[in-house]
Amino acid sequence: INLLADVLDFIDKFCDDMDIERVKNYGETVLVYCPEEGKYDHAVRVLELITQTSTYVASLRGTMGNHNIEVRAGVSYGNITIGV
Repeated sequence: INLLADVLDFIDKFCDDMDIERVKNYGETVLVYCPEEGKYDHAVRVLELITQTSTYVASLRGTMGNHNIEVRAGVSYGNITIGV
C-alpha cells in the first residue's frame, strides 16, 4: 500500500507542476487529462508524465521486495466523454 501511495504522490506532484488534471484513480489505475486552453503541448505533457512515472517506478525496484510493478499507459486525443 505504501508503495502505491508513493507512486500516486509522485503522479500528483508531477500533474500539479505540469498543469495536468488527475480525474480519478481506481485502485492501481489513474485517469488524467490535460486541458488544451491556450496550450498546444498537452500531448507532450501527458507523454512526459508517463515517461517520468516509468522512470520513478524503475528507481524503486530495489526497494520493492517481491513486488513487481509495471507502468502501462494508453493515450487518447480529443474530447473527453465519461459515462456512468
